[in-house]
Amino acid sequence: MKHSDNYSYLAEALRTFTMFLINLKLWNFRIFGTTGSFDIQKPDLDLDFSKGVNVLIGENDSGKTAIIDAIKMVLKTHSAEWIKVEDEDFFRDADRFRIECRFKDINDDEAKYFTEWIDWVVNDKKIGEPYLTVYTTFRAGTIRLCLQISKRELMMLAIY
Repeated sequence: MKHSDNYSYLAEALRTFTMFLINLKLWNFRIFGTTGSFDIQKPDLDLDFSKGVNVLIGENDSGKTAIIDAIKMVLKTHSAEWIKVEDEDFFRDADRFRIECRFKDINDDEAKYFTEWIDWVVNDKKIGEPYLTVYTTFRAGTIRLCLQISKRELMMLAIY
């Protein structure tokens, strides 16, 4: 297979996906934090993504790996390395951090598994669009794992 064929294959595979990550919000996670109180209305990073391939470009220690690791933590993905909460994941002296991922373009087959947790947001055309919001909050000092589910959102609350 030629090099250009690899890109064609990747592009075709990406067209088959429907649900995609549209937004990532971080509070007190690694370099993305503020001193003082934890304000749920003011994330320290509010990053929008586009459908398809997104590229993170930046200098060393600018937060690229933090963004990737945050997504891996909230989705509980597996790779060759073990991802777990470390003291360095907390911004300075913060006692908790939060990661929120919002997904868009959920097809009917995907939505049937998340019916209770889908948010409906009205777009510019005044049409309701389904979104899935998944978030995790880690708190320092405890070794308890909880799963809380409400009607409008899926909340995975893991306390470290």
